[in-house]
Amino acid sequence: MRRFKRSRPKSPPPTDAGAGWTYGVRAVTELIDAAPDAIQKLLVTAEVARRVDLKGRTPAIVDRDELTRLLQTDSHQGIAARVRPFKFAAASLLDEIADGVVVVLDHVEDPQNVGAIARSSVVFGARALVIAKDRAAGVTAGTIKASAGAVFRLPVVEVTNIADTARALATRGFAVIGADANGGVSSRDIAWGTKTALILGAERRGLRAIVRDACTAIVRIPQATDRIPLNVSNAAAVLLYEAAAHR
Repeated sequence: MRRFKRSRPKSPPPTDAGAGWTYGVRAVTELIDAAPDAIQKLLVTAEVARRVDLKGRTPAIVDRDELTRLLQTDSHQGIAARVRPFKFAAASLLDEIADGVVVVLDHVEDPQNVGAIARSSVVFGARALVIAKDRAAGVTAGTIKASAGAVFRLPVVEVTNIADTARALATRGFAVIGADANGGVSSRDIAWGTKTALILGAERRGLRAIVRDACTAIVRIPQATDRIPLNVSNAAAVLLYEAAAHR
């Protein structure tokens, strides 16, 4: 029988509650699979240690109430991992991409959406994910949890100016396609290039005008009704599927 060391961590101040932590059985086990080196510390209850395959990791055993105090939520399912600071890929990596899709987020603010988009990007074979450095969701514990570790499975590039990045990608031979529910060519009919930069706008406001102007084409998703719009992560999944199907 495996023996685990027991640890009783002190709860952090309320302003730091949950910072740097990913929790939940599925989120943590997928993180162990995707990026085991990203985990600084693994905390589990004795019950979770008995029934969940931790891939050889040796956790610290804690009480469920201790995890609840640490994370300030009781939805942790008895397991949490503290994640190292995320390492972004260099912007120069974009120069090396010869084909496929690069996903660019124009100041998407919800970490849940960024995480979900990262997951769809991996599933449909995107080459990289580009996010804004300021006024946008970064790669946080919430992003990592929502992505189920997918942010560690593709390069994530952080840039200071999305419009400049879009223009630079166009000069490098990318078809720069912006997604807009209110206009453009149907995703079924648009010419997905050999190299495509798919740009998705922020929640509520969509693409900013300066970014839209930098696009070489605008795409929309055909819907049975306009009364129920797709959110940005749903739209990303549909468009990434379409782009993959046309390659």
